[in-house]
Amino acid sequence: MRLAATEYGRFLDVLRSLSPEDWTRPTDCPAWDVRQMAAHCLGMAELAASPQEGARQNEAAHRRGGVFIDALTGLQVEERRDMTPDELIRRYAEVGPL
Repeated sequence: MRLAATEYGRFLDVLRSLSPEDWTRPTDCPAWDVRQMAAHCLGMAELAASPQEGARQNEAAHRRGGVFIDALTGLQVEERRDMTPDELIRRYAEVGPL
């Protein structure tokens, strides 16, 4: 838990340091820009923080079919597609074990 808290805190610091232009930059995942990667990371943090949310995401990803990890991460990005960078940061700060 101590290591996870450190990781969450460092990632939150990075999110807070991004300029508006940074959020639309590409990542090593060709289908996702920085905002979408942050949405995925938030989704994974929410999955880890709540057994109920983890079960919900897992069930939804299984229903999608295909490669499970692709279905899961795609779900996380899609469910947070309308969140602004400020909303992503605020929610990440709430869910992380800081």
